[in-house]
Amino acid sequence: MRLIIIPFLCFALAACLQQKAVIKKANAFYYVRTPGIVQVDDRGNELPQLKDTVFEVYLESSIPLTVTRGWKNDKVYAVSAEPIKEATISPEVHSDNENEQQLKPSKGNFFYRLSLRNGEPSPAPQKLKSAEILLEIRAEGKPFYYRLKQVKPIQSPQFG
Repeated sequence: MRLIIIPFLCFALAACLQQKAVIKKANAFYYVRTPGIVQVDDRGNELPQLKDTVFEVYLESSIPLTVTRGWKNDKVYAVSAEPIKEATISPEVHSDNENEQQLKPSKGNFFYRLSLRNGEPSPAPQKLKSAEILLEIRAEGKPFYYRLKQVKPIQSPQFG
């Protein structure tokens, strides 16, 4: 019986080692969007501005994929995915040591810009650190989770 199990385990291990990674590269960024007009009450006093944090993720994958949801800081976000050819990222205004960054996929890969918006309180299916984003992805009909460990600040595309 042991002689049958050992070759089977070796075969299974070899099959797992030959799997290609679906996600080739991933970059996550955020910017804080504020309304352009200062609102005032009836007496002319300035009302507090509502700030909205927008998370953008750029994914390069070896196969087509669908991203269904994302989590950050115990909030679940709706994800809109857009296939793109390239992207130019501008660092945050007060970041003096960084220049614009050009993101391009390798030949034959798929490249997506994901926007995470409207976070609702909901725990993530996996434990996350405060700086991490967790994405729920479907590729070839199979669901899996992908964790982004770092999210960098950038200029708002509308006002940067």
